[in-house]
Amino acid sequence: MRGRCFGRRLVGLAALALLLLAPTCGEGPADAPVSVRGELRVSAFAAAPAARPADEPTRHRSSFVNGARWRGMEDNDLRGFLDGRFRYGWNQPGQFHVRAGRLKGGVRWGEYELFRTLHKWERVALPPGAQVEAARMRIAVEESAPLSRRVTLLLYEVKPDFDPGQGGTRGDNLSPPKKGEVWWGEIGHEERAWGLPGAGFASDVDPESDTGAQALAEVVVDRDTRWTVLESPALAEYVQRRLSEGRALQFLLKLSDEDEDSRGTSIKMFSGNIGLDRNPARRPRLELDWVSDHEIASARQRVHLEHGRVADVPLPDAPGAVAWAATFLPMEGSEHPGMEAAVGGSQWSRIGPGGVEGAGPLALRLVSARDPIDRNTPFRASFRDTWVTSAPAESQVVRFTFVDPNGEAHEVAGEYDGDSRWRVEFTPDQLGRWRYWFEHDLDEPGWRSADGVFDVLPGDRAAIARQLASLAAAAHEPARQDANAAIGIYGSEFWRLERAATQAFAGEGWSSDAASAMDAEIAAVRRSLDPRKELPDRIGMRPAKIVFPGEDEKK
Repeated sequence: MRGRCFGRRLVGLAALALLLLAPTCGEGPADAPVSVRGELRVSAFAAAPAARPADEPTRHRSSFVNGARWRGMEDNDLRGFLDGRFRYGWNQPGQFHVRAGRLKGGVRWGEYELFRTLHKWERVALPPGAQVEAARMRIAVEESAPLSRRVTLLLYEVKPDFDPGQGGTRGDNLSPPKKGEVWWGEIGHEERAWGLPGAGFASDVDPESDTGAQALAEVVVDRDTRWTVLESPALAEYVQRRLSEGRALQFLLKLSDEDEDSRGTSIKMFSGNIGLDRNPARRPRLELDWVSDHEIASARQRVHLEHGRVADVPLPDAPGAVAWAATFLPMEGSEHPGMEAAVGGSQWSRIGPGGVEGAGPLALRLVSARDPIDRNTPFRASFRDTWVTSAPAESQVVRFTFVDPNGEAHEVAGEYDGDSRWRVEFTPDQLGRWRYWFEHDLDEPGWRSADGVFDVLPGDRAAIARQLASLAAAAHEPARQDANAAIGIYGSEFWRLERAATQAFAGEGWSSDAASAMDAEIAAVRRSLDPRKELPDRIGMRPAKIVFPGEDEKK
């Protein structure tokens, strides 16, 4: 870490061993949050096609990526030689990256090892009657081909069902596959071989083929590529067919035959397991644009929601609805809102990529905050990585860094949890936007994750009242020495809490009996911040008076 501050302190965390917390300097805060602006589309769907279908059905977009709201994708490294020989034959779900192409070093038996990648997307579901009009897969490139300026990456359908497995016989991604698990030589270990090694038998007419003869999509990858986008009408048709059959989406990613036959064309792509579930920034993403003839009601509205605010969304009347979908299309420079729904009076929950199922009245709201957590609520996260070569897993140090809204960084040591998993717990004590990442030396020294952000909010009424009381106690002594300096330290926090406190009584009114206790907490903070002046219980109207320079105000 650069720019360390002086001082270190220990923090005790529930359910974890004592973790080391060290404030550091020089990392800088997260980018300032911006408003949510764009168009919101909401539709209701019946179980059967609508009696009067819409002239122009609403086009929605669903985005599937492994994370907190959805998890159903697994990928595998296939590695070997075209004649079926191989150097390593393990089953590798859970790895951080997958590859395609031929290596530039490590010659074995006259060849450099060849790589291909399998994808399996399960639990991809859309509302009733959905017809996929466009499909695209976004994949982050970790490392482009070292000896080639550009290579061609192709996407094929994989025909036979396969089991991605759980990392082989030891579950460590370094052991041979279990019976039935896929690898370079077999669709299912000890059960069925590929038509040709590495899912190499391609045909559009032979039912025993491994893949189709024609690619679903292709894209060129060069040294500057950071994200690839694979998109085509054929991909959309394949997704529609598999979803209508209730089957998983299965893909083979490979370089062109010409690239595979050249040394040093291998590219690394981040996998579906890279990083933390709550920060899936580098993970593959499947986007589907669709319409449905089961749509019975829809609404579109412009959205301009200031950061930190929550807005209830008016919904169209839709008797008989069994599912709802909501799509937000942001303007350039906008953030995405959190979309939460409650069906039939249930608790609020985030809307998944497939929409919301369930009969009964629906409530929908937008939250203009990124991965929000309440103040003094622990941030918890974990990751698993089995590729550990520098020291035993239990001896490794994983460093998590949290940067508060003022730009001060706090380093927290991750706790090893067994089974190649590390976890962290950190309780943010400041309102506003935080940034975080983690680093380790498990294999390559200085590996760093993608940056993530989360917004710390005041919480409910009781939490706001506690924070106001704590602020009143903290500000009292400094304000007695210098009120202006104390306001400089505590003013922004006070004003945020004051705003949250008053907003908590929207609909009841600040003059309501329920608000009186909260008003007393705010008054206590005012007295602490400005102890020199008496705080009036009631605010009386009085005329203003202009005092000219040199004139005595009292006269």
